[in-house]
Amino acid sequence: MVTLTTGAGGIMDNVVVESGMSTSVTVPPKRGHQRIRRKAQAALIPCLQHGVVEVATAFRPTPEHEVWRVDVAYLSFERDVTPDNEYMLGAPDLVIEVLSPGNTAEEIEDKRLTCMANGCVSFWVLNARQRMVSVTEGNVTIHYGPSETIVSKMFPVSIPVDEIL
Repeated sequence: MVTLTTGAGGIMDNVVVESGMSTSVTVPPKRGHQRIRRKAQAALIPCLQHGVVEVATAFRPTPEHEVWRVDVAYLSFERDVTPDNEYMLGAPDLVIEVLSPGNTAEEIEDKRLTCMANGCVSFWVLNARQRMVSVTEGNVTIHYGPSETIVSKMFPVSIPVDEIL
């Protein structure tokens, strides 16, 4: 018998009752979440001249941290030097998180602060329900709503909020 219970951040606990073993598995995001992720990735095409844009990027913010995964990330060619058989150490230059119902404010704030302290120069939170994008660069966070355009000081992009949400 297998019992699934929802955990935070899209993780579900897969409890196998017969053997007494328990393991966690990542459940893929729902279609709406995936669409927003793809739109954000496509909006970053101008950045491809200087680095890579990836979906579901895995990294370790510090040696003490477990592996983290973010929805969309940009990494400059200069920083993309991690060997193929290892996870990147430090946060990507740009991190984009698409909010899910399981995300808590504390979880997102911890991720933002940790990433910004470990290599990230721009951290975006996409909130489809509120139709808002919050962009942190340095110690300033700017909130963009419907009909507004995200302008990054760190990357050569101007993206209408309505285009990605």
